[in-house]
Amino acid sequence: MGIDVDVFVDIPGAVKHLEEFQKKHIPFALAVSLTKIGAIVRDDTRNEMQRVFNNPTRYTLNSLLLRPAQKKDINPTAVVMFKDMASRGNAPAKYLGPEVHGGPRSVKGAASLLRGKGLLSSDEFLVPSRSAKLNQHGNITRAQTMKMVAGVKTEQKVDSKSRKAQYFVGRPGGKAKGVWIRKGRKLQPFMLVTRQPQYRSRLDFYRIANKAVGKNYNKEFGRALGHAMSTGRKR
Repeated sequence: MGIDVDVFVDIPGAVKHLEEFQKKHIPFALAVSLTKIGAIVRDDTRNEMQRVFNNPTRYTLNSLLLRPAQKKDINPTAVVMFKDMASRGNAPAKYLGPEVHGGPRSVKGAASLLRGKGLLSSDEFLVPSRSAKLNQHGNITRAQTMKMVAGVKTEQKVDSKSRKAQYFVGRPGGKAKGVWIRKGRKLQPFMLVTRQPQYRSRLDFYRIANKAVGKNYNKEFGRALGHAMSTGRKR
């Protein structure tokens, strides 16, 4: 015993409806869902920074930019990236790049400024000495650095009789080359010269991004598409 079922399908009409649906709703849903996933990538990366870095600064934690996806684009894309410009100091993209990819550290502000004064060569880098006062983030403060740069001189020009703290670059008594502080007869290392530091990758940015996309894409796209369909006539 059987039954025949005849179904009439208006294929041209269905295709037209699908095309209208795609043009109207899918780009909007893509843009919304990809932007939300971009925000997840940004937040997950910030959380990972707090895990792998030792007390990172607010400047570092806020170093990620999110450029929202646009529905008008042929291929809507949300972009999460490190800021590549800074009003002062190093741009995050410059100093965080080696943390993501590994490799040589870029030159930092103090070394760059001393190179400009002719006190360091292009292959010399600086690291804080053990006796240097560091802030809660493990860095020499900008105020200390600028004070040093403003008054630093060569070892030959230091007045050994002065009781004021004087910064100079040299090898006093054959000691390690670096930026030293002399106050009368007292000598103290401030920053020491080293070879270019090499970093291993610590911040697995691309793994974080891929994980966020794989985990959230279907959910966020479905949610955005449902919202687009329910509000389509009102938009």
